[in-house]
Amino acid sequence: TKVSEIAKGAFSHNRKLDSISLPNVTVVGDYGFASNTYLVSVKLGKLTYIGEYGFFETAITEMPTFTAETYIGKYAFSHTFLTSVNIPNGATVAEGTYSECQKLETIVIGDDVEIGKYAFSLNKDLAFKVVDGEDNGKKVFKYEFTSPITSLTIGKNANIGENAFSNAAKLESVTLGEGAILGKMAFYNNSSLKEIDLSKVESMIALPFHPSNAWTIHEFLENAEEILAQVEADAQARFPKAKVSLMNKI
Repeated sequence: TKVSEIAKGAFSHNRKLDSISLPNVTVVGDYGFASNTYLVSVKLGKLTYIGEYGFFETAITEMPTFTAETYIGKYAFSHTFLTSVNIPNGATVAEGTYSECQKLETIVIGDDVEIGKYAFSLNKDLAFKVVDGEDNGKKVFKYEFTSPITSLTIGKNANIGENAFSNAAKLESVTLGEGAILGKMAFYNNSSLKEIDLSKVESMIALPFHPSNAWTIHEFLENAEEILAQVEADAQARFPKAKVSLMNKI
């Protein structure tokens, strides 16, 4: 029988498994390979579903094959040894998917990507390490950045969630495509950040019931009457006794 699916927790916490080859597998359930700390090599089919914590705390260095339509659950590749990640156009990166990946050197992010909170974040205490040094013959201690990624380019219309890249202490430059939306503390504690290109980022306006009613300025100006009418209708439905008047502001 050809195995096509790894059920929930099927290989979790296996301390001896170092490689696996199941070329017909297209589904990895929640915790499928979680905490297989010696698992380095994974050869599977083109995955259509990767559950929460699917490869959490494994030693894999390369991503399995997947597409923009593949569902990838939160923390699926957290605490792995991945060195590069390519996020295709239109993909969604769930909460913490690639968090605590201390070996991650290259991140390529396409257009129209949704980046969840803590998606690529690092633990603040692990972003630095104390190393021995010498200054004029005297022994000293200094901090050294442990996160290898130094630059990042993100495609257009990215929605970047809270703390998405926090504590990437060695990150020096960020280029954002047009239409990007940044969540709070998205690049928090990026101690080496020297340059961020915001030239293509559009200003936003947040209307009542934000964030569902957040619009770029040019979208709002082009469709102000329609947008404000919808906000008034939403307000009336939510709060029947309220008197909301936005149309007279045009």
